[in-house]
This record gives sequence, structure tokens and C-alpha cells, in this order.
Amino acid sequence: MKKLIYIIGVCVSLIGIPLFYFMTINTRVSLKYETELGECISQVSGIDLCKQQDLFLVLTYTSGIIFLILIGILNHKTLKRKA
Repeated sequence: MKKLIYIIGVCVSLIGIPLFYFMTINTRVSLKYETELGECISQVSGIDLCKQQDLFLVLTYTSGIIFLILIGILNHKTLKRKA
């Protein structure tokens, strides 16, 4: 059961990395075309795009760190069983 949870966690974090990075790029495009130079508030939606971009970057890095930790745990358990 625990191995299944680890595998699901690895899959979710692996999918999260490109998804959140794409969302970061999308926010950068919005930041370029929906705001004035040096501002962060969108003129179209009124959302603070700088905060949104920072959030998506943090989520991207968090997904990557979780992925690496879970892969490390799975590899450690696999190597421990073989030895």
C-alpha cells in the first residue's frame, strides 16, 4: 500500500513540474501584454500577476523537490532490499 502511495506521489509531482512551469510562462506573457511597464496588476482581470508568477514558480520547484525526494526514497528501499 505504501509503495502505491509513493508511486502516485511521484506521478503527481512529475505531472506538476511541466504544468506549473507552463502556467508560469503563461503568466509572464500576460504580464508582458496586460500591464504597463513596471506594473504588476493586470488591466484586463485586475489580478496581481507578479504574485501569481511567484506562486507558480514556487509550486514548480516544490513539485521538483518532492519528485526527487520520492524517487530517492524508492531507490533507497530498492537498493536496501537487494543488499
